[in-house]
Amino acid sequence: MVGMDAIKDDGRAVALVTGGTSGIGKATAELVARRGWRVVAVGLGAAKIAHVRRFGGADGADGARDGERGGELITEEMNVTKPDDIRAVVGALPRLDAIVHCAGFGIAGSAECTPMDLVRRQFEVNYFGVLQVDEIALPLLRRTASRNRRRGRVIVVGSIGGRIGLPFQSHYSSTKAALEMYVEALRLEGHRHGIVATIIEPGDLATGFTGARVTAEPTNSPYLAECRRSVGQMAHDEQTGAGPDTVAQVIATTLARRNPPVRVAVGGTYQALMQLKRLLPDRAVELIMRCIYMR
Repeated sequence: MVGMDAIKDDGRAVALVTGGTSGIGKATAELVARRGWRVVAVGLGAAKIAHVRRFGGADGADGARDGERGGELITEEMNVTKPDDIRAVVGALPRLDAIVHCAGFGIAGSAECTPMDLVRRQFEVNYFGVLQVDEIALPLLRRTASRNRRRGRVIVVGSIGGRIGLPFQSHYSSTKAALEMYVEALRLEGHRHGIVATIIEPGDLATGFTGARVTAEPTNSPYLAECRRSVGQMAHDEQTGAGPDTVAQVIATTLARRNPPVRVAVGGTYQALMQLKRLLPDRAVELIMRCIYMR
């Protein structure tokens, strides 16, 4: 990435949305812009998307009229693992009121046989990508919060898989579990500095995530047949699940809350599942997971 043109401060709140060129990130960026924010959506493949879109009118329709101050969506190319990319974007922002982390991908394979290079890549994007963006962007978020005496928001898209280990997605679950603890710690550290963090926990969703998942179980693996059945069940559940707009609505609502919670499970089924996990013994939860994915 060469650079990004500087944006002038016009008083509108600014949100940076990673993974904003597809799936949950794209749906979130569009919805938040329709609600009057200036949103900078960053991700891969940005060249295929309109660079600037403006939203105006009570219904947030495309095309604000002259003199009308609606929302704005700016799309830029950015890789969350490349500090120079991140600095180019953050350095062009006049202020920062929220960071929404949606970038990520999944790998499938057994805990024993998944190649280590893929495991490291999984952590590099899903976990260290969040840390890398925050290292560069949090100072601006903190300064904006101090100047405007309003809390800056950090929202991280995690997963139900960060609360319950998923068979043959142990490394994906591990990245999301790491983010759970990161968000808890960030909330404690950021409290006196005007920063509040929340982790959003979706379950199975019909997005491009399913098709982009990398399956890397070797053909000579003793787990191969189980892996294929288990991941096939997950893919079916995802493809028949709700769309990314469901999560985008939760994120937009969380941004608007005065005191957002530490975590939000998306959907009544997954909220009930998290309640059950708190009440049931670990072995009972393990049995349920075996019945779902290890038949």
